[in-house]
This record gives sequence, structure tokens and C-alpha cells, in this order.
Amino acid sequence: MNNAGSSLIILVSQDLFFLGRIDSLASPLGFEINRANNEQDFIKQVSTNCPALILLDLECEESLWVGALEHIKQIDFGNPVISYGPHEARDKFEKAESLGSNLALSKGQFTRDLPNILDELMP
Repeated sequence: MNNAGSSLIILVSQDLFFLGRIDSLASPLGFEINRANNEQDFIKQVSTNCPALILLDLECEESLWVGALEHIKQIDFGNPVISYGPHEARDKFEKAESLGSNLALSKGQFTRDLPNILDELMP
């Protein structure tokens, strides 16, 4: 399901503040951010849009990000999946990676590395 050249990023998050931070970095580079509010919304978006990147906020309901990762695994999603959360959430980082997240970063690392990640994905 690799979709090189896509400009869509799906964000699984319930934190509108952090969405603004991500959008402020991604929009100038030509990326569009779609937020998935629940698992059904996420499945629908991934099925119809084939995003270049999926971002998972590990501070949202665990059933939401776990369900998203389980769905990604079922469809053999070929593009990057990055999880982020508070630096003390090591157990969540390990769980996200074991379920198929390519990277699990603290919010600080994520904020610092996102411009480089987006540069690599430029449509």
C-alpha cells in the first residue's frame, strides 16, 4: 500500500493543541493533516486516502492507537507510522513498536525530528 508522493498525513490524536503544532510544520511543506477521532474514522480514512504518514498520539485512549496499529498490520501498510508521547511512557513506546509502529518518540524528540521526517516524505 505504499503511496509515494502522497501529501496526506493521518493523525490519531485527541489533543487539538498538538495538532496545531504539527500542522504549522507540515502545511508549509504541502502536507494536509486529517485527524482521526475514533477507530472507525481512522479505518475509513486509511482505506480511502492511502496517506504518506500516520502519526499516533500515545496519550489518547489506548484502545484508539492500539486499534489503529492492529488495522495497519492487517492491511500491510507500507508507509511510515510514528508514535509519540510523554518521555516517561516507555511501556507505551515498547507496546507501539511491538504492534508495528516504525518509531516511538517522546514529544520532545518528535517535535525536534518532525521537520526532517517531513522533508524525507516531501510529495
